[in-house]
Amino acid sequence: MPIPLSNFKFADSGQSHIKRFAFNKTNGKPAEAVCVSAPVRGTPLSMMTIFPVEEINQRIWYPPMAAPLISICVLVISMVAVRSNTQRLILNARLDESAKRQFEIKANNNRLEQQI
Repeated sequence: MPIPLSNFKFADSGQSHIKRFAFNKTNGKPAEAVCVSAPVRGTPLSMMTIFPVEEINQRIWYPPMAAPLISICVLVISMVAVRSNTQRLILNARLDESAKRQFEIKANNNRLEQQI
């Protein structure tokens, strides 16, 4: 049932208000809208915005869809970082082991040269 905007009034309590109402579009089709009002401190004025309910229904899916996508991206990036860090640690360990073996081989070669 359409409610004319002239009947749409907020209580003067200094708090924000949200009201949903129905109206007829210019083409005669019924529609629903939401009106949000917030008082401006220190003045007798209020900020008010009116937007269609369809707009809310379309926008409401973005945050629930964005949260899993962001968490999946963070998970993939974390896995890549852990894998590259592990590979770097393994490479460092192999290089250290190779340097120790090379030092032992040089020490053995020097000892054998002294024996000869």
